[in-house]
Amino acid sequence: MPTSIETARLAGRPPRADDVPALLALYGSVEVAARMYPDGRPRTEAELGAGLEVDLAHWRAHAFGRYMWHERETGEVVARCGPKLDLRGGRAELDMHWTVRADRHRRGFATEAADVVVQACFDALGTESVTAVVRIDNAPSQALAEALGFAFERDVQHFGRPHRLYRRRRPA
Repeated sequence: MPTSIETARLAGRPPRADDVPALLALYGSVEVAARMYPDGRPRTEAELGAGLEVDLAHWRAHAFGRYMWHERETGEVVARCGPKLDLRGGRAELDMHWTVRADRHRRGFATEAADVVVQACFDALGTESVTAVVRIDNAPSQALAEALGFAFERDVQHFGRPHRLYRRRRPA
C-alpha cells in the first residue's frame, strides 16, 4: 500500500505517535461515540493512545493500515480511514474503517477517503474483496457502504452487538 494517498481535498498518511490529539478530536465526540461504541461513551486520551499503538503495530507488521486524513485546505486531521486485517469466520479479511470528525460530517470526506483506499487495496494488495462491519443502528454508515459499492452480506455480532457485514468485491 502507498504510504501516502491524496484526493482532491484530502491527504492520507500512516498514523504517527503524536496523533493522539487528532484521534481525540475524532473519537472524543459524543456524536461519533454514539455511533461507534456499544456504551456510546467518548474515548479518553489514554484509550486512544492504546488504540494508536495497535494501529502503529499493524503498519509495522503489514505495511498498511488505517490512514490519518488531513483536509488539504486547512491541514487539520478530519478523518481516519483504512483497512486492517481482521479474522472473520476463521479467515483473514481486509476490513475497512471510516470515521470523520463530527464538525466535518456530511461533506463527503468518508466517501472520498474510503473509495480511494478500497481501490488501493485492490491495486496494491491484490485482494479480491474488502469488508466493512457497520452497527445495525448506524444508518449513515450503512448508506455510505452501499454508496461505495459494498453489498450487504449478512448480520453478524461484533463486540457483542448486532452489526451488518458488507463486502465490496474487486471489479471483474
